[in-house]
Amino acid sequence: MRETPAPPAGGGPPPPTPINLEIHRFIKIVSGIALMLGLIFGIVCIIQDPADYVRTLVFVIGIIVANVPEGLLATVTVSLTLTAVKLGKVNVNVKDLEGVETLGSTTCICSDKTGTLTQNKMTSNHIYLEFSSSTDPDSTYEVNALTSSELGDPTPGFDFTDPALAKLLMTCNLVNACVFDTGKVGTGVDNLSLYIQARECLNGNASDIAFFKFAEGCLWKK
Repeated sequence: MRETPAPPAGGGPPPPTPINLEIHRFIKIVSGIALMLGLIFGIVCIIQDPADYVRTLVFVIGIIVANVPEGLLATVTVSLTLTAVKLGKVNVNVKDLEGVETLGSTTCICSDKTGTLTQNKMTSNHIYLEFSSSTDPDSTYEVNALTSSELGDPTPGFDFTDPALAKLLMTCNLVNACVFDTGKVGTGVDNLSLYIQARECLNGNASDIAFFKFAEGCLWKK
C-alpha cells in the first residue's frame, strides 16, 4: 500500500482580499446586464429583419462590448496608487496595492515581531536570577533603569559583586559580537557620550544589543 503525504498546513492559495471580492461581484453584475441587453436587442432586431442575421449578430456583439468597463483597471490602479502615496507620507509602507484597501478596513493589528511596528530595538526589562543572597523572593528584577538616561538602579536592588551576576554578564558578552560605534552618529554627536540605551551598536541583532547594553549598565554600576 502506498501512502500519499498530506499537503503542508500552510499551502494553498491565499484568501481573496476585500477588493478582489468587490471587483468580482461588480464584474458579474456588469456581465449580466450586458448579456441581458444584448439578448433583448438581438430579439428586437430578429423580429424587425429576420433575414439580416449578420447585422443582428454584429449589433448584439457591439451592445455587449459597449457595456464592458474598459477604464476599470486604470481607475482602480490609480485610486490605490494615490492612497499608497498618502500612506507613504505618514511612514506607512505598502508592499502591494491590494493591501491598501485591506489596510483601510482594518480595525486591529496584532504583531509579535519587533521591527514590524517598532524601531527594531529591544531593551532588557526584567531578568530572573538566583543570587547567593537574593533580596527578591521571586528572583525577578526590573533592570531597564540600568540603561536609561538616569542610569538608575534595578528594582529591587541587587549585589553587583555577586558571582551569579558575573556569570550572567560574561554570558551576555560571549553570545554576541556587539560593539559600540566609537564615531559620531545622528547630528554629529559622539556616540559614547550618549546614555547607554541611546547608543548605536555595530554587529548583532536586536536581542544581542539588548543583552550587550544590559551588561554595560551593570559594569557602569560596578
